[in-house]
Amino acid sequence: MFNRDKKPFSLRARFLMATAGVILALSLSYGLVAVVGYIVSFDKTAFRLLRSESNLFFSLAQWKDQKLTIAIPPDIDLNSPTLVFIYDQHGHLLWSQRQMPELERLIDKKWLKEAGFYEIDTDTRISSEVLGDNPKAQDQLKDYDASDQNALTHSVAVNTYAATARLPALTIVVVDSIPQELQRSDVVWEWFSYVLLANLLLVVPLLWLAAYWSLRPIKTLIHQVGDLENGEREQLDENPPSELRGLVRNLNILVRNERQRYTKYRTTLSDLTHSLKTPLAVLQTTLRSLRSGKQTTIEEAEPIMLEQIGRISQQIGYYLHRASINSGKRC
Repeated sequence: MFNRDKKPFSLRARFLMATAGVILALSLSYGLVAVVGYIVSFDKTAFRLLRSESNLFFSLAQWKDQKLTIAIPPDIDLNSPTLVFIYDQHGHLLWSQRQMPELERLIDKKWLKEAGFYEIDTDTRISSEVLGDNPKAQDQLKDYDASDQNALTHSVAVNTYAATARLPALTIVVVDSIPQELQRSDVVWEWFSYVLLANLLLVVPLLWLAAYWSLRPIKTLIHQVGDLENGEREQLDENPPSELRGLVRNLNILVRNERQRYTKYRTTLSDLTHSLKTPLAVLQTTLRSLRSGKQTTIEEAEPIMLEQIGRISQQIGYYLHRASINSGKRC
């Protein structure tokens, strides 16, 4: 059961809460769309970059004496933040950029059968080994929970290559050595929170101003009603906004009806007073005569007084009957 004595929200508060709720909902929906779009774009960009790295290593690969080597020309710099693992068609490791047994175990053998984009969840210790000599990224790792086995995520691109005249069939796995969490992919969430906070700080005051401007006609109407109560105006302004026009028209009709009824009551009371004046004067004169005891006796005064009392009763009954008829017509 609702508490009927509870004070209802003001129109301004209702307007502010409703509008702020709508803006918050729209901001959340737009923000989620932006975040999802950013994540999808990030995955596509990461896969494209890792795949280009895979193609580079495939072009540098050489097969000699049943052994795979990578011939790196002196004019090519391979300091990109990736780790490359090359497998044969049976899933046997042929070459790795660095010896990382723990990371190798996290690569699912099913991934080697088909090219695709995958993710590996690691703890901070393995990610630190994968990062290698990267002081800035190593410092950022300290902000993550070392006990969480899935604290960080590395992007993985798998590409398969058919056998050629110089190379057997190969599967190249390229692991992004920098976790997604350190590549500012989460910054979009921070941007979104800042935008949402800015919306609340900037939009709410503007909404308050809009509510104040929108509700000014109601405030004006309140002042006009106060002037009516104090007798400073005859009726309400009949040119309000369209939403208030019906209310103002009905209030003006109510005021006019009340004035007409007041006028009728005053006229009725005036007529009643005038009609009772003569019988009361006769009664007063008769009582004075009885008090003096010189001209009128009780036997003579009694019929006169009864007649005047009857006239008074008749007049009162007449006006009461007329008042009841008028009241019935209004109902």
